[in-house]
Amino acid sequence: MNATNRVNVHSIAIQVPITDLAQGGVTPTMSINAKVCETYPEVAAAARDGLMALSCTAGLCVLEAIMQALRAIAKDRPVLFPVHPRTRARLDAARLDVGAVKLMEPVGYLEMLDLMDAAHAVVTDSGGLQVESAALGVPCLTVRDTTEWPETVACGANQLIYDPAGLPAAVAAVQRLAQPARPEGWDGMAAVRAVDCLRTR
Repeated sequence: MNATNRVNVHSIAIQVPITDLAQGGVTPTMSINAKVCETYPEVAAAARDGLMALSCTAGLCVLEAIMQALRAIAKDRPVLFPVHPRTRARLDAARLDVGAVKLMEPVGYLEMLDLMDAAHAVVTDSGGLQVESAALGVPCLTVRDTTEWPETVACGANQLIYDPAGLPAAVAAVQRLAQPARPEGWDGMAAVRAVDCLRTR
């Protein structure tokens, strides 16, 4: 998938102060995609973001509960929400209060990875985001009672949040670590191991 493709999720970024990063032992080393920074100056100004992605399958009652939690989170840290058109229509039709949540247009896949890599945490009900956040070492909070990726939960990279009301406390509790938890083998070295295997056979 290239940078022009659109991610089929709705995502929300939650900024975290640079002082929180220092306490967590993490030094921000990546720069957010220039296109995203140009379009949304508030992203460029952020030291780190928390990213949230919601799949299109979330019902209206769940969306209302999540938005209530996001409004609470946005009282403590800026929240950026690149909104999928279908979710935008739901928000508009239901006239849901977004509070201080900053609504954005959907971003491309590479921009999404930039935002995620700069994130404080990922809150999602998307299967793909659970994998990508774990690979990037970003804490993930999955708003579901099941996951396609139990290994991410087993190693501590991902938490299942059954009730959206628990999101504000969960977002406040997680932190980026210098040595993040990842499932075994999710270290970015799979290609190296594959080449080594081929060379020895």
